[in-house]
Amino acid sequence: MKRQNTLYIALALLLAFSLPSHASDVVKPVTAKADAFSYCPAVSTLKKEGMTWRAPNNWRSYSDSFVKEAKYFLGAQWVGIKVGKIICLYKGDEKLTFPVALERNDVLINAPTTNKNHNWQKDRGGYMECRSTDVKDCPFTIIKPPPKKDIYEQLDFYKQK
Repeated sequence: MKRQNTLYIALALLLAFSLPSHASDVVKPVTAKADAFSYCPAVSTLKKEGMTWRAPNNWRSYSDSFVKEAKYFLGAQWVGIKVGKIICLYKGDEKLTFPVALERNDVLINAPTTNKNHNWQKDRGGYMECRSTDVKDCPFTIIKPPPKKDIYEQLDFYKQK
């Protein structure tokens, strides 16, 4: 039984990490103008609710925090392959606490660009870091979902094929 479970796990990992040879054509990054960038929430907008944190536009923490007041922006992390999510990190004055990690699970983010105007470091195999005390140093681009269409129009489209 143990050998069979190991086989299933190995097969699942193989399938999960195998991409088609044309994977770079499947997911294409969206280019954005400078004014289309988004940023982590400003420290002043963070609110503690119980043991978790929130900020406007669906930013929230998913783990309990012992930080009493978020005072400093530490930077951001992007996690993904071509598209992913952003995690914004903040800290308070407490010395023995983990940083407050805010994220949005309702959007996808393109891999940030690395250039001299931003603090994003190179991709380290599925994640990138931006270390700064200013949220404007860590811009990112939210992928806008395609417009929603009427389900009946979509069905008619497939019916004609």
